[in-house]
Amino acid sequence: MLFFIVVFLSANIDTNKKTNISPNYNTNIRNLYIGALHQYTFMATRKANLGKKIEGDIIKVLNEAKTPISTRDIALKIGRAWHSVQGHCLRMVIAGKITGYRISNLNVWEIKK
Repeated sequence: MLFFIVVFLSANIDTNKKTNISPNYNTNIRNLYIGALHQYTFMATRKANLGKKIEGDIIKVLNEAKTPISTRDIALKIGRAWHSVQGHCLRMVIAGKITGYRISNLNVWEIKK
């Protein structure tokens, strides 16, 4: 939707051109675009901060654990959905912060040594 607004705005940017639309039309489109952009930036920042908090909570739980801990146990301790925890754990494995492996049908995680 944001892409559509940007294309539409750039197509109607010439305000000196005679058109059948109201004179405030381009101003309204610009305000709509700026509002959508601000909301997108706010949501992206909020989600990034939430992701950092979840990863910090996961690291804290893994530091306290003496043995590898499953995704479900981490999720219960930090109060998040297991799918969210699983995704963040996989990202941290790629980043090299933790190690994960599979035991039977469980994914277990530990701090990288």
